[in-house]
Amino acid sequence: MCNRYSLSKKQERMIKRQFGAIEFDFKPRYNIAPTQKAPVVVVEDGRLACKEMQWGFKPAWSKAPVTNAQFETLPQKPTFKDAFASRRCLVPADGFYEWTTFCAKRQPIRHALAGEPLFFFAGLWSVKV
Repeated sequence: MCNRYSLSKKQERMIKRQFGAIEFDFKPRYNIAPTQKAPVVVVEDGRLACKEMQWGFKPAWSKAPVTNAQFETLPQKPTFKDAFASRRCLVPADGFYEWTTFCAKRQPIRHALAGEPLFFFAGLWSVKV
């Protein structure tokens, strides 16, 4: 996954249409970065719910949060094993940024689907240690 993404207010109607009566309350953000709080969709008491969570998976052994993991290795890695089994979430977005070098300067390039519809990143969440 990229390390920055966007979620605009105009997507709120689409989220409500897709998920029904989930309470979504967020401001449009065009540069959501690691360690910031952002909305995610979780299953709580058997129902979908929107929660604001801090971006970054905090392993007990690390001072810095992990913001990227490969799906192929998640079930085998002790860091993610419990979360992969029981603490999954969806991260709503309408765009993401990748960095490129242009004229000897690093610049972010925003990528979005045609028409900028809502899409979701798969995520894991951890309990505070």
